[in-house]
Amino acid sequence: MRSMLYVAVAILVAHAGYYYPFFSDDAFISLRFAARLLGGQGLTWTDGESVEGYSNLLWVLLMAASGAVGVDLVTAARALGMICTGATVAWLFASSIRGRGTTSFIPSLVAAALAALSAPLAVWSIAGLEQPLFGMFLIGSIAATIKLLEGDTSTNRQLWQTSLPLGLLCLTRPDGLLLVAIIVAVAAGFVRLRMALVLAALPALAVGGQLAFRLWYYHDWLPNTAYVKLAPSVERLRLGLDYVRHGCWVVLPLFVAAAMGVVAGVRGYRRRAVILLATLTAIWLAYVAAIGGDVFPAYRMFGPVAVCLACLTVVGVQWLASAGLRPLALLTGTAALLAASAIIESRDAECRRANEERWEWGGQQLALELRRRAGDARPLMAVTAAGCLPYYTEFPALDMLGLCDRHIARQPPATSDGWLAHDHGDGRYVLDRRPELIVFHIGSPQPMFVSGLQMAADPRFHRDYRQVKLPYGPERKTAYIWVRRDSAIDWERPAGEDQTLGR
Repeated sequence: MRSMLYVAVAILVAHAGYYYPFFSDDAFISLRFAARLLGGQGLTWTDGESVEGYSNLLWVLLMAASGAVGVDLVTAARALGMICTGATVAWLFASSIRGRGTTSFIPSLVAAALAALSAPLAVWSIAGLEQPLFGMFLIGSIAATIKLLEGDTSTNRQLWQTSLPLGLLCLTRPDGLLLVAIIVAVAAGFVRLRMALVLAALPALAVGGQLAFRLWYYHDWLPNTAYVKLAPSVERLRLGLDYVRHGCWVVLPLFVAAAMGVVAGVRGYRRRAVILLATLTAIWLAYVAAIGGDVFPAYRMFGPVAVCLACLTVVGVQWLASAGLRPLALLTGTAALLAASAIIESRDAECRRANEERWEWGGQQLALELRRRAGDARPLMAVTAAGCLPYYTEFPALDMLGLCDRHIARQPPATSDGWLAHDHGDGRYVLDRRPELIVFHIGSPQPMFVSGLQMAADPRFHRDYRQVKLPYGPERKTAYIWVRRDSAIDWERPAGEDQTLGR
């Protein structure tokens, strides 16, 4: 049986390796918070302003802990991501949610293999953000809760052990509270109220503690990211529904396998587990649609869906096995679903985008070039790519999209049909801050997004700034940056050629 687990993990590693070296720009935002915390500058993104520009507190703290023992932060993010996703696959294989009377490893192998070949899990295991940690705590919460629902556990110690991963879910992502609320609500329908209250205790402590910290440290009730990302509208719902539709297509093989679990529940087999898993899946998909989906490749927000569907798959395959379906038929069906998953993923534009997106590493090269030319100076840099450029330059920075800027985050969206988290800005405010250099995306020749377009229409922009062509990287690509005409730094001075791509 252990060799079968190795097969599932090998599928995950190979699948993730296909997308290497993809790394999300927003992951660099989290790493910048961690790096500044290590440097004694607190949980801040830039000098002078304390803004909660992350939505993954526990992940940021784990990155800082890794850096404290000497691990490179990018390496730490990749390694911890693979470990957490590997643990999720292993947990599926171990069938912690398994019902009594089933000893075959086939249900676990089927679910683990399908999960390992799921793009939302594999891609984001190496992308540097908190999704793998979130998925690991989710499956731990599901496994412990189902044991409770099916009557396998009832002691106070086991109740608190079930409450622990629920609390960690809330510290990993704010919307973990939604999943926790669903789990507690479903549990309350099947167990004594006292038991449900114990399940809610540690999540309530986690949410309350983080809120108290946020009010004390950031002087705000919500993360700064919430003001940028949560802007409900009819158009945003349309975009969200479109995102959900495409994401469901990419994980269609998992839905097909999970459908057997739903059928099993309707027939009375492990009904409580099926109700919990189906409810989590449906409400999470509704939430993702309501917020407008996501802007990142490979359907990042489908990670929890993949976990729930894989758990439903375990139930469904157990039911089929108990009904007498032969192992060869189960394995043949699994092979067909795995093949379908690979074909669908290879033809999906968002999965291809993850395989092709490398601009963050171009941003690293540009950032190193800017650092060399700035010397010991630390100029204020306005950016739209708030991750790789500030992380590698270590300059004070101004986020023109608002994730890490309190003022811009609170500006109303410029349009009702804007790209999620890219429709806030204030060009006048940016110019009032007098940044020494401005970089649109990774050296785009034209101003872009809300702040950039407003700045281009402001006479001060053309009066006070000039465009500089900056060669960078081993391939000597050209970036277009805007620098203040009165800058004391000679940005056009040639710099050294030793540029290393640190992936």
